[in-house]
Order: sequence, then structure tokens, then C-alpha cells
Amino acid sequence: MNRNVLLAIPSYSPDDSGFQCPAGETYTYWENIISYFLTKADTVEIHCWKDEKAVINELRYFEGKAVVADEGDICLFTEKKTPALSEFLVKNHVTNGRLKWFTVNLISSGETVLHSGHWGTELAVYGFSEEDLAFITKIVPSETDFTWW
Repeated sequence: MNRNVLLAIPSYSPDDSGFQCPAGETYTYWENIISYFLTKADTVEIHCWKDEKAVINELRYFEGKAVVADEGDICLFTEKKTPALSEFLVKNHVTNGRLKWFTVNLISSGETVLHSGHWGTELAVYGFSEEDLAFITKIVPSETDFTWW
């Protein structure tokens, strides 16, 4: 069996911004998956747009290494997982009904275990176990598209 999977959560773009919202406009699946995979991670990496000043300022509270990329408009934040950062990700991930971050990567010993992209509507899980798969399939919307590799 392949041990990596990309999950495309049913989503739509409510305006011309390109922002993707999950169909049903709820991030319950995201909260549950992030909570679950945070237990497997030691590091959190967040990507957001450089012009998202309020989001960047929230992340700086955790004293991470907020680095503006040389190319493009991306700000990268990397921090060792702490209880406060974990709680922040799970409890404070939405603003104005939208996920705050374009990308969230959960990393263990330098290897990504979970990638959340496109504001939580695309999730990639690397090296998952049968227990991980059972959990994921119970949590995501039934219309989620699974691509294995």
C-alpha cells in the first residue's frame, strides 16, 4: 500500500481572490487533523502572505523565526512545537470565517508528516499508518478526493 496521500477537500472560491473555502464552510476536519498530527510533530512551519501583517504579528508572539522570503510575497514562520503554539493552531486558526494561513507544515525530525495547503483545503499526509488512515477517513468530508503515492 502507498504510504502518502493527498486529500482534496471539497471547496469553492467565494470571490475573485482565489481564496479556497471548504464546502460547508467549516474547518472542524482541519482542527481534528491538526490536533491529531501535532502529536507526531516537533516543529511547525507556517507560510502566509507578506501583506498579512496581523497574522504575522500573531506568529511573532511565539518568538519563531519569521523570515520574509527573497522571492515572492511569502513570509515563513518556523518554531519548535510548544503547548501554546499547538493550542493556538487548533483554537485560533480562523479569522473572518477563513483559515488564517495559506500553508501549515507539521514536521518531525526534519521530515514533513502533514502539509496543509490552500487554506486547509489540500492536505498531504506522509508515511501514514493504518491508524492514521482510519482516523482521517472518519474526519474528512465524504466527498474528499484521495490521491495515493
